Amino acid sequence: MARSAPYLFCRYEIRDKDENVLSPDKELELFEGLIGEPVAHRIRDPKKEDFDTYLVKPRKKQIAGHRAHTWEVAQDIRFRERSRYNKDKDETIDDTIRASDEIRHTKFIGLPTLKVFAVDDRISERALGARSACSRLRSIIEDLSDNEITISFAGTPEDTQRALETWTLDRFSFTVRPFNPTPTKLGEKIHDLLIVDHVGKLQAVAYPDQSHEMRDSHEGIISEAKGLSDAGYGQVAASGTTPSGVRATLSKPKFEMDKEKNKQHQTENRVLKIYIEGGQTPTDEETAVVKALLDLYGKHPRKA
Repeated sequence: MARSAPYLFCRYEIRDKDENVLSPDKELELFEGLIGEPVAHRIRDPKKEDFDTYLVKPRKKQIAGHRAHTWEVAQDIRFRERSRYNKDKDETIDDTIRASDEIRHTKFIGLPTLKVFAVDDRISERALGARSACSRLRSIIEDLSDNEITISFAGTPEDTQRALETWTLDRFSFTVRPFNPTPTKLGEKIHDLLIVDHVGKLQAVAYPDQSHEMRDSHEGIISEAKGLSDAGYGQVAASGTTPSGVRATLSKPKFEMDKEKNKQHQTENRVLKIYIEGGQTPTDEETAVVKALLDLYGKHPRKA
């Protein structure tokens, strides 16, 4: 059975030396000028063999009716450790380092007009993983050009609200505590129930009913829990299906009993991932990723 492919969503912005945000055309021109140019990623006083990271395969495409850029970040492996097993002696032998011309590489799918991209987060001998690939992309752009790139996880508070309103949720979890001293309208009901029973902390998970249409109605438990969270008295997480039919998850920030610490954790964007079903062609996978990006960041009216 084919495994689903996870993609991490990020916001990004590339600025030139005059602090101007690059247009989609300028971005593509930059990527094409960097093809195959190696950098030494996060190595002080690098040697020749440390220059092992580079950008490859930048492409301009039309996907789901929108301009998209795809590219990959690659790293030379150069050396592999080889181990073999001798059954007669019941021991491993030949633990040696051998030269290799293989690479690890990770794919990016971006919508330059919206300044968001998805990064393949599969981790294997052939893949870098999303976080490493993003870090290496920053090194490539900033070490080899006069441009600067900012990359952040895409789970802002606004993204969270959009997800709760538009995804068909299969799981909503939260951790909350009573507020003190100033209440807010949303969250008052849960607060009152906690106080009357002397509950200091509540951790819960909500699942959909038989209609399978769970989402934030602005009148139920989800908005109440989120109201406490928004005021600094809780944290929430969710998973579900986007309008385009892709499974997605939104991580929960660390919960603290201290209101200000909770708010601080919420300023650190949470991880938003989608999962593309295995067995699709590369073109189908790209289309599914772009549609998921548009679900969250496209200019669609919000549900009431």
